[in-house]
Amino acid sequence: LIIIDTLRQDHVGCYGNRWIKTPYLDSLAKESVLFTHAYPDSLPTLQVRRVLQTGCRIFPFLDHKGYKGNLFVGSPGWGPVSEERDTIAEILQSHGYRTAFITDTYHQFKPSENFHRGFDEWTWIRGQEHDAYRSGPYPSREEIERYVPENLRKGERGLGGKFTDFIGRYLPNVADRSSEEDYFPAQVFREGAR
Repeated sequence: LIIIDTLRQDHVGCYGNRWIKTPYLDSLAKESVLFTHAYPDSLPTLQVRRVLQTGCRIFPFLDHKGYKGNLFVGSPGWGPVSEERDTIAEILQSHGYRTAFITDTYHQFKPSENFHRGFDEWTWIRGQEHDAYRSGPYPSREEIERYVPENLRKGERGLGGKFTDFIGRYLPNVADRSSEEDYFPAQVFREGAR
């Protein structure tokens, strides 16, 4: 199961796009099940992963409550994989399959989330978004403003906090990245190919 956030179907060759080249995804699609009429229960990052891992509907988020350590405490659906639910990894394990979980989605590793439950091994590629991977040095205001559009500098809120704080946390996490291979997608797929 490969999950890619924020990828539009109409931007991939195997779904008919002719002007954006996606040869590796197209090649994988030729040997895979390709869904053309699949609609998720919910689209946000953690919600869709809970549904895919448990096979259980979570919308309209009736089980919502705040969880310690969760940046999105006030946002419905951003909760853990329930202890009462079996996960696809646990089901596969019980049938003798070896399972691995490779991700750069730090929300899955917040306290009590349980998204790695049932996997024989897991790899977390650190540094995405608000991940407290590196504590500093915190970038200067000038450096942050190079990356943040002016309308987001004026107090509008980004993902759970001011967008400048989001970028201020992210920049130290990627300070040592120098080439495309150093960034998250390449690291995740390289780890998956091992």
